[in-house]
Amino acid sequence: MDLNVLRDIVKKFVGSTFEEFLEYFYSYFDSKIKTEKSQKAKDKYIKIRNSMLSYIVANKQHIMAELRNKR
Repeated sequence: MDLNVLRDIVKKFVGSTFEEFLEYFYSYFDSKIKTEKSQKAKDKYIKIRNSMLSYIVANKQHIMAELRNKR
């Protein structure tokens, strides 16, 4: 899992709630998956998305602190 990608997504996020962040995060990877032509690349992004979602949910307090500090 690449935490730098997560930091970039946090920086680009403009909402205010954790739920909005999850929606933004999911749609970010969903658009990447939909634009890929190769099934191998799609599988790679799906795997990254799922592992990062697990990380985000497990570290909700830390992510929320990052979102608050960003303002």
